[in-house]
Amino acid sequence: MKDKNEPITGDEFVIRLVWTKFFDAEQSPPVLPRTFVPRSNERDGVSVFRLACVLQPEDVLRVLAIEKRPLYGIVLLKVADLNLLGMSVVPSPIEGIAGHAVIPELNVTAFVANRNYWKAVAKDLARLAAGNIVRAPELD
Repeated sequence: MKDKNEPITGDEFVIRLVWTKFFDAEQSPPVLPRTFVPRSNERDGVSVFRLACVLQPEDVLRVLAIEKRPLYGIVLLKVADLNLLGMSVVPSPIEGIAGHAVIPELNVTAFVANRNYWKAVAKDLARLAAGNIVRAPELD
């Protein structure tokens, strides 16, 4: 397991949590591009977690209230794939779980300024994530 302060390398994977409304098992890909559209509070970039900093991917669910955990799926993205798309991953420590990071290029300000470009990137990310689904959210 890597220390959260070690540099993030291209051979690492990052975890993105997928809310139930952004997952549709009947679509291809089942991970919807909306998963990678920054929320209004993601000014520093979309939130991810370094797989190398946790014992198992499900550990990142600890950032959520217990009752919300079933509503989230877990997907992996290879940092090298993000780099090929012109994005980086930088540490952004938070309380409660090691390895929190952000994709700074994919932030709400950039998304609003160039919506068509980032929508296309979100589609690419959804396709990549669909190949690395660790856990699907529990659907109603």
